[in-house]
Amino acid sequence: MRFKGLVLGFNSYAPSGRRALSLLLLSILYLSNLPLARAVDWVPVDPSSVYTVSDPNFGTITCATVKNKRVSGRAVSDTRFLPLSVSVNKLQKKARKAYGKKARSLKKKASNLKKRMKAENIVCEQGPPVFTPTPTPPPSSDAVSLEKLDRAVEAEDVRYLHEKAGFGYSAREQWLASTAVGGTIDTLVDTYMSTRSEDSGLMEKVNDMVDGSIGEDDSHTQYGQRQALFELWTHTNNPYAERLALFLLGVWTVSGEAVDDGVFRKMFWDYYQRLRNYSYLDTNLTELGVEITRDPFMLVYLNNELNIKGAPNENYARELMELFTLGTEDLDGNPNYTETKPDGSGDIAVAARMLTGWWVQRDWWDLLLETRYSAARHADGPHIMFAGTPYQFTGENDEDLVRGIFANHPQVKNYYAKELLQEYLTPNPPRELIESFGRTIAENNYKLRPAMNVLLKSKAFYHPFYKDTLPKNSIEFAVESVKVLGLENAYNVESTDWHLLYMAMQVNDSPSVFWFSPNAWTSAALALERANFVTNLIRDTDAQQLPEPDWLPQQILPAGEANTRQVIEHIAAALGIDSVPEPVFQALEAYMNRERQWNGSFINQNYNNTNAILQRRKGLGVYSILMTSPSYQLK
Repeated sequence: MRFKGLVLGFNSYAPSGRRALSLLLLSILYLSNLPLARAVDWVPVDPSSVYTVSDPNFGTITCATVKNKRVSGRAVSDTRFLPLSVSVNKLQKKARKAYGKKARSLKKKASNLKKRMKAENIVCEQGPPVFTPTPTPPPSSDAVSLEKLDRAVEAEDVRYLHEKAGFGYSAREQWLASTAVGGTIDTLVDTYMSTRSEDSGLMEKVNDMVDGSIGEDDSHTQYGQRQALFELWTHTNNPYAERLALFLLGVWTVSGEAVDDGVFRKMFWDYYQRLRNYSYLDTNLTELGVEITRDPFMLVYLNNELNIKGAPNENYARELMELFTLGTEDLDGNPNYTETKPDGSGDIAVAARMLTGWWVQRDWWDLLLETRYSAARHADGPHIMFAGTPYQFTGENDEDLVRGIFANHPQVKNYYAKELLQEYLTPNPPRELIESFGRTIAENNYKLRPAMNVLLKSKAFYHPFYKDTLPKNSIEFAVESVKVLGLENAYNVESTDWHLLYMAMQVNDSPSVFWFSPNAWTSAALALERANFVTNLIRDTDAQQLPEPDWLPQQILPAGEANTRQVIEHIAAALGIDSVPEPVFQALEAYMNRERQWNGSFINQNYNNTNAILQRRKGLGVYSILMTSPSYQLK
């Protein structure tokens, strides 16, 4: 202000030149006090390129086209957009300037925000969901009934069960059809869910592949873990349990990137084995929740090792309720918990205090993360959760918190009912079915195996209303494709792992704690990558010669003399495609009966099913074409 007064005084006595200079100085002073919009903060955008996407994992996301890419962020005005990447960059800069605990905290926040940004950007790239929501059936319909299916089992029921609750249907699963068709639904589902011994040598091979190299036992690699799991999924005799383990990972998500040094990557494998073990048992969610809350990998991944008395870190407390047990809102849109308030109250703040005390010790000698407890780091109670509600409870520590949520909060059952129905049945399950299945889960004390037994035997599960309502994720698509083609022992594991990267699903490196967005499985770009994957499988003659006896196209095509229509019908049946429209039939027959010449022209050459060359080029070509159709990619 003194300087401003000096300029004004100087201005009143100065000649015109000095008066102009003083006005310039005043302008500079005035502008220096305005908040300046920096170019790095917002970018100009076309208003027509800004849109919102409603996503089940992230809620409403605002997207815009920036430099020919769709990215998530916030609209500052009609023509200005603030990408989420700006916030990531700011946190990273702050982290570089900070020291010690503050620097580590900022780095972790930046890392988590970056993962969320990547996941949201994937959603933005896909745009709104391709598939229209499943309409709500009438309340009296069998489509919302958990009553047991009361008709004889049909062959299509066996395929449908494997598609929805496993890794697809192929020759490996046909034994169940011969056992169950014509019988009761109890025989089908009980046999399907029963634990069977794996084929000789499978688990030994899986454990070897985890190391990334056969015979090495001292370290794990991310690609070795993924390849081992793919080998397990393509060969398992227990698709129900292995598929449920993958579902649990999608809820209680962790990522291999959470552990910085490669020597600790085995911790992801240990974490996933915990989920597998629970999937083979009753899958008691309460006990699983207690164990995972103290799991060293989860303590690192969601920062609860940094949560100490007097300096809370609320990351795990929030995700425990938002993603692992409750969801943000009930079925009527009411909040399921309260955020932290300025006075330190609120459900998240209370939960964070109950979760204090645990930390992680890095054992560099044995390459382990080990959970440790320190009473000095724990905020003593008693603590009151959900204060003022009919379901409030009092507890001292993390175990009291997890058990209390499952035992007292009325929305846990509906949260898991909706998650399971969206995973196994349809993306938009009717409310009546959610509530009915939720009661079933609660009545079974949050043990998923008996609850899933009810669902998989129900009239609702087999109702045609839900057929082809879910897109297969990339792992489901890839595993089923390998099995349908009979290539379980004749595919290139390294090439398959790379293709899963291109198909946007590396199981031990999820984009964020929100897992993979369902919208990612409906894009045109993904359809192209899946077509490339199938083409590579079919053309990889080196991999097809690995087993004894060698794999041949005749193994998945009709035997002997067969016309083009018979071949197409055989392939469609193998892929579970109910009917092929006549125009598609004609186009496929035209494809099978002509050959492309070196100069790009075509000549007529009738398909001969006894000709091995034509079988490989044209018969397998029909497989490739139909496997890229929506009928095959939906379940």
